[in-house]
Amino acid sequence: MEIVSKFIVRLIPEDRASGAGTTIALMLGSPTAGGEARPEAVTALLPDGWTAAEERTLDLDRATRERTGPHSEAAFDLIWGRSAFARATAEWPELLLEVHRLLSPEGLLIAGLGGPEGIESMAGERADENKVGMTVLAGPDGVPVAFHSEWWLRAHWGRAFEVARVDRSGPELWVLLRRRAQAPSAAALRRPEPGEEREQQAAAANVELLLDQLSRSSRRHRAEMDSLREELGRELMRKSFEAAHLEWATRGPDSPATDLAAAYEATLSWRVTRPLRAAGSVLRRARDSRAG
Repeated sequence: MEIVSKFIVRLIPEDRASGAGTTIALMLGSPTAGGEARPEAVTALLPDGWTAAEERTLDLDRATRERTGPHSEAAFDLIWGRSAFARATAEWPELLLEVHRLLSPEGLLIAGLGGPEGIESMAGERADENKVGMTVLAGPDGVPVAFHSEWWLRAHWGRAFEVARVDRSGPELWVLLRRRAQAPSAAALRRPEPGEEREQQAAAANVELLLDQLSRSSRRHRAEMDSLREELGRELMRKSFEAAHLEWATRGPDSPATDLAAAYEATLSWRVTRPLRAAGSVLRRARDSRAG
């Protein structure tokens, strides 16, 4: 797995002596390079009349990709990202808490996420909202991708942010969150919601989906290996007969390569493909005669 395709988060002290806070050093794969215009979904989620100066706005995808910073506490009024949290599978609480630290007391977070509908394209089956929670699957490029249910976001992210609005109108799930005054620990964010039966149902469903992905991947790789093995076998057979032809000319019929070619000629694969080789020989002779 390439390092640019894996979400990595480290909390690095800005000033160990003064305790002036921490900043994230992240690498996150992205299909585009450089900056990205603010998506219409972000603008549509902003409250009426709400504005923020450009220098008080942070594109989280670009920040994680280009490792910008360090940034001081409450440095931004708006932080938005299309894919950062979808790629943050194991380290999502640390990233969420870092965003909480970087936002001003009245700051907003707008995050693009993978909703339950997106699971169908990867798992081949429609997902039950109640059994999604936070589901992690291997994406097309092999990189883990997270999908979220609204109830799970309110239960977990709601401990650090107020979930003000959820937009499901497009292919992505977009959420508008308001920063709460106090932030819990990462462990508290991960902790299952007490009395919420869907937590266990979602975890069990995620295990089944991952096992299914693993099984399908194993079958695909096994078929690829079988195909590669056959191709290499045919190439080895061809090279063996080339070597036999050359050694026959110099050392006669008792050369080692001739013996190896004879062994291949006795194999089932050689006998099965004999008609194809014969047809190929006829075509080559016809082509050579026309060229002459």
